[in-house]
Amino acid sequence: MSKVVVIGAGVAGLTSALLLLKEGYDITIVARHLPGDLDIEYTSPWAGGNWSSFALPHETLLQDYDKAAYGEFHRLAKEAPEAGIWYQELSVEEIPEGYDYGFKFLSVVISTSRYLNYLWAQLAKGGVSFKRCTLSHISEANGLHSSGKKPDLIVNCTGLLAYKLGGVEDKNVYPIRGQTLLVRNQASKMMECDQVPGYPNELVYIMPRVEGGTIIGGTFWANDWSSNVDYDLSERMMKRALAICPDLIEGNNPSEMDIVRHNVGLRPGRIGGPRLEAENISGVGTVIHNYGAGGAGYQSSYGMALKVVGLAKKEKKITSKI
Repeated sequence: MSKVVVIGAGVAGLTSALLLLKEGYDITIVARHLPGDLDIEYTSPWAGGNWSSFALPHETLLQDYDKAAYGEFHRLAKEAPEAGIWYQELSVEEIPEGYDYGFKFLSVVISTSRYLNYLWAQLAKGGVSFKRCTLSHISEANGLHSSGKKPDLIVNCTGLLAYKLGGVEDKNVYPIRGQTLLVRNQASKMMECDQVPGYPNELVYIMPRVEGGTIIGGTFWANDWSSNVDYDLSERMMKRALAICPDLIEGNNPSEMDIVRHNVGLRPGRIGGPRLEAENISGVGTVIHNYGAGGAGYQSSYGMALKVVGLAKKEKKITSKI
């Protein structure tokens, strides 16, 4: 049984580990942050968490990643409600005042904390070991497999931390700062508006949570490392959300927005797009890199993990011939 160390316990690392586990690999996951943690460098818990591909027409590889997750998330929504993935078919709605056009499609919204815990539980059930630690160099992963032996393969899912991880230090990686609100008010539907006049780095999205409450966003600020909450921005986001979704304060909802938490997270952007490839690093061994998905982390997670499995199988064949 081939031994693998996966570095990183965000959605990319956990999904890659789960698909490798299903193929019979012996997995140990090592990470600074684990499900349940809330840290600005741990991107996955802060995500709005929906499927809405923004792969461009010529980006066929990214389209393939997103399509794979679309099918898997719909399957989980039907077969594994504990995963926290939810979808709802909507009746035809009028376009809100102030918007020139709109469209609707069947999608999913993901309760990110529940989904990370679901992946964790599936991995633990399969015998995967978890180790909380901070690596300064990728070579340190060679001494962290639960067997005590050197792994046959390392999978690098460090996200934004790939920027400074020794042996990788990918300077194409950069942060995309996002700010959202979690409110107790319950939206009846998921809504998104891509452009806000006068605010090119802001957009509107409303994502109901299956366990109750709603995520309201958001922003895409490239190369912004700040963890500070912009409270004026929070006010703008709430006003925009109410303009297109007034039922947030109607019916059984509170008569005003009831804020649970202001969220700030850093998406792992990368110049040139995600890095998904195998590399033989001198003194380390074979490493499969899977990071840099930016704001597409959840919707591309399954397709990119499938590619990780394919690369792992290819490397295994090469090794067996040597």
